[in-house]
Amino acid sequence: MSYTALIQALDYEEKNNIADKPLLPEHLTDHSDEGREFNENTGANEITGKLFSTTDFINNVRKNSATKNKEYMDVSSNISAYGIAHDCIRSVIFNINNYPVDSYENTWLPVGFRAVMGTAVHDFLQSEAGDMFTENEACLKVPSRRFSGRLDCLSGNSVLVEIKSCAYPDYAKIISSGKPRPGDLTQVILYKYCLENHLAETKLQKPTRGGGIPKLDHYDIKYLTLLYVCHELVAADSPSLSEAKKFATNLKKHLQSKKNPFWFITAIHIDVEKEIDMVNEQIAFINKKWDMLNECLDSNTIPPMDNEFVKLSACFFCKFRKLCKQIP
Repeated sequence: MSYTALIQALDYEEKNNIADKPLLPEHLTDHSDEGREFNENTGANEITGKLFSTTDFINNVRKNSATKNKEYMDVSSNISAYGIAHDCIRSVIFNINNYPVDSYENTWLPVGFRAVMGTAVHDFLQSEAGDMFTENEACLKVPSRRFSGRLDCLSGNSVLVEIKSCAYPDYAKIISSGKPRPGDLTQVILYKYCLENHLAETKLQKPTRGGGIPKLDHYDIKYLTLLYVCHELVAADSPSLSEAKKFATNLKKHLQSKKNPFWFITAIHIDVEKEIDMVNEQIAFINKKWDMLNECLDSNTIPPMDNEFVKLSACFFCKFRKLCKQIP
């Protein structure tokens, strides 16, 4: 289905009034001056204090998540590494082409907390790693393929490191299997592919805020490292707080945490030469999805629901759920 046909098929006169409507109903909007009172004795304006309210806090998180998501999505014009490695192909196309959003609010509000924790984890590891990392936050822009990504760390020209924060259940699976999560593996191999195949184009681009252009003129990535950091327990991960505590205690014993105070950090190292068949298989997947995304964007078409890169498991967090259901 073409973009023009979709616009005609949906009643956008009614749906596209989003910009004219407040992100939240009136009773949730900010009235920052309502607590301000004039003190006749001192002749000064005073602000009445408020006790912390979980309800008000949740409303603030909901409102702020909508604002931040809208700001981010409004300027998204490139395919990201996460889009190739993790996202449903339809949501990537909807986002880049600025299709109408059901709601900018996060479906699960604590995801914002996890994002902040993830950023702190990255900052801490990058600042404390010493000479183990020679480059941090290297920008990989490939305009010819509509791509923009940023890898976490490099060590020399042969080791690529991606930092991932996760909750206890995921961490336990990673520890027991000794394998990274599938999407994370795809993402780190995508960065390797970009460094080794699009470096010249990348080095001509301006870095994004907080990042830098790759420093070297040649990379031959021989080792891929997924550095996992388990950083939290929340209600969604365990049926109760007592179960969560028990889960964490058992995991600490398994990892002999008395000998390692950073038991919640583990590194999965992948020897590219030994795993070359798997790496090449992943590169084939990456290029197939990457090419298909660009073909759809160039032709203003949406892949059908039976497309191999449609990811139904991502529907819960998707901002385009209602729209997507209307398109076969």
